[in-house]
Formats: sequence, C-alpha cells, structure tokens
Amino acid sequence: MDTPPNPEIANYLKELKHDVHKGLLTQEEYNETLVALGLTEKKKSISDYFIEDINLDDPTVSKLETLYYREIFGRKKRKKDSTLINEVLVGKVGLDVAGAIWYCDEPTPDYKKCVYIDMMLVLPEYRGSGLGSRLLHQVLERTPSDHCLITYAWKPSIDFYRKHGFLTTEQESDKEDQFFQKMVLPLTKKSFDRYCREKAGNYFEGLEEIFSVLNKRCEEDFLSDFVNAVSNLSDTEEEHQPLSPFTVFIYDKCKLKHPLLSSYNSYNQK
Repeated sequence: MDTPPNPEIANYLKELKHDVHKGLLTQEEYNETLVALGLTEKKKSISDYFIEDINLDDPTVSKLETLYYREIFGRKKRKKDSTLINEVLVGKVGLDVAGAIWYCDEPTPDYKKCVYIDMMLVLPEYRGSGLGSRLLHQVLERTPSDHCLITYAWKPSIDFYRKHGFLTTEQESDKEDQFFQKMVLPLTKKSFDRYCREKAGNYFEGLEEIFSVLNKRCEEDFLSDFVNAVSNLSDTEEEHQPLSPFTVFIYDKCKLKHPLLSSYNSYNQK
C-alpha cells in the first residue's frame, strides 16, 4: 500500500482499523476508503496462486497464527487459548505465503458430520484477489459429501462468508456484543434442515440473507432455480456435494462448473 501523504490521514486510517477490529466497519468498507483516498493495494491475479497442505508443526503455521491473533484479538496466541487438531492449507505466490485456512473434521460430538473452519487469514496485500475463495474451495474439496461446513465468523468477515453461500444460524440482533457469529454452508438436506431448526424454522430468511449481499438484482430465472434446488436437496447422504445450491457462489468465484451457474451468469453479466 502507498504511504499516506500526511499524518492526519495515517491517524484516520488507524482509527478505521480499530473500527474494523471492533466490528463497527467491514474490511470491504475499509478497502473502499483506501480506494477513495488513492491508497489502494496491489492485488495479485488469482492465477498466480497455488495451495498446498502444510504440517501443523511447520514454523510458517505458527507465524500465520500470530498474525491472525494480532489482527483479531490484538495479541499473540496464549497457551490457554483452545487448540484444535487442525489441518492447514496455505496459499502461496511463488515462494511467498499469501494466506492460510485451518479446519478439522468433527472436532467435538456436537459437530457430527461437520467440517469446522477454525481460522482463515489472507494477508492484507492479497485481500480482494480471490485467494479466500480458493481456500474455501479446497476445504470443500476435502469435505465428505454428507457433511456441512461450519465456522464462527469474525464480524467484519460475515459478509464475505455470506457471499460464498454461508448462512448465519443466530439472529445478529442477539449477538451485537459478540465478535463472532456461527455460520453454516449446507451441503445436504439434513444440514439445511438443521440450519432451519436453529434459525427457528425461517427458511426464506436464510435465502434472503445470501442475496442481500450480492449488490445486484438477481434475475427471476436464477432465483427460481436456486429455490427449487434448495427444495430438492436429496434426503440421501450420497448426494454429490457440488450439486448443493449453496456452493454455487464458491464455484463461480473460482471459475468452476456448477449446475446453477448458467442462470446465475445470465444475470451476473448484465
């Protein structure tokens, strides 16, 4: 990022970063401010990335964890912080690490048939470049077809997850004083039904939640196809996960084929 031209702007940006940390401002809104001030960061092309598994004991993982904790909590990770036996994927550009995602399968009995996304970090200079979408897709590729994805999203990142098909399982008005919110990406009818029960059965509220952050008016054909696909989610656990309508947004951002993309792209390109 270019150096702010004067101390006043530097102090202003510092205040905005505090607002992001408190959940008063989204990362996207902060980035828009940088654009308005002519302080945009150079983004890398998504084609430059490659993603690989990395051992949890690798020193790179510890460094990335420290960066994550400093950004979210303003401190280093402590011994008393809960630790899961995670798998870790890192995204790289050449030899440079650009981000990582930590996840684990069924971390507790309460998360049966769930893959839990514990943390995700994309370094500031790579945000908005598509790496986060690629990391989510790689976790999705490693997720059993009868599971769903679960995460507790940091407030500034809630819209990011919504744009990738995740649904909040709690009312935001009940969580105003909390920094994290539980979100789910349903892959089967069972996982979507479980979401509806947690959301007090409000089926359409979840769908509106996704479309409200797309910032474009959805064409009727796509809305109809999406709702029909949700209604027709298979009762069996053998359903092939890419057919889940909730994955269409991840597949689109990663430029991959999905049964719903033809109607989605028809409105998205207008």
